[in-house]
Amino acid sequence: MVVVTVTVHYKVQELKEGQYLINLPKIWARTHKVAKGDILELQILSDGSLRIVPPKDTGDRSPVPSSSPNDGG
Repeated sequence: MVVVTVTVHYKVQELKEGQYLINLPKIWARTHKVAKGDILELQILSDGSLRIVPPKDTGDRSPVPSSSPNDGG
């Protein structure tokens, strides 16, 4: 298997206090069939980097509630 690393740079946008927004590369979103309303998993790695995991293709794209560090849950 060949692993290809692609680096892209995006500016971080601030929506409101405590919330930030970045864009996903369109080619990545299309490749992984990411659609509006999908829930992406963000993993914080030990080196401080983030890993974005695309949704699993289960046929059910309804949002699943979960807690996050910012919602007090």
